[in-house]
Amino acid sequence: MDNIIKKKPFDDLTITDNYMFQTVMRDPQNVKPLLEMIFGKKIKKITVIEREKTIETGYESRGIRMDDYAMKIVLNAKGSIDKEKHEVNDDIKEMLSYMDGKAPKSEYSKMLDEAVKKVKQNHERRTEYMSINTFAMDEQLVGEYKKIVKSIRKNDGIYPDNDILTILDINPTVLFCVRKALSKHSDWDDEDIAEEVLAMPEMDDL
Repeated sequence: MDNIIKKKPFDDLTITDNYMFQTVMRDPQNVKPLLEMIFGKKIKKITVIEREKTIETGYESRGIRMDDYAMKIVLNAKGSIDKEKHEVNDDIKEMLSYMDGKAPKSEYSKMLDEAVKKVKQNHERRTEYMSINTFAMDEQLVGEYKKIVKSIRKNDGIYPDNDILTILDINPTVLFCVRKALSKHSDWDDEDIAEEVLAMPEMDDL
């Protein structure tokens, strides 16, 4: 069970973490310079919609729409940009340096750093992050136990307990709880059994 995701502490988040990046980039003042650097054009206005950004350019009466996640193109392209830094302007170089963990030097990277600090001081954002990550961890945990339940349901009585414990990398308490749930609810599917097991008081000390 060592492959269960570990939640990164909120105070350790940086601009390269998905949650922090998206939170900081919700502010048009933070995303506008970034998009101008990427596209090499001045952007007149950015209007924030619920899940998309509409960027009104100053060249034509057209707009560029992109989902929040698309704003991470700068991170996805980072590898190739690093290899061709001689073709990248100084602002982007400084931004990439900041994203690599270096102290902010450019005006834009300093602005991002301040935005990150403000997010960390925001109690609502801290609570939001905890809720999102708790849900993700719970979902993964149920998924892992669903696999365990399926295997125990199929192999219990065929293989010795020691073999089951070793193969599934679980301790006797988990095996006991799965058997207990299966005996009470033999008609339940694996996911329902997994959720029942995780809710058992015997599991609290694990």
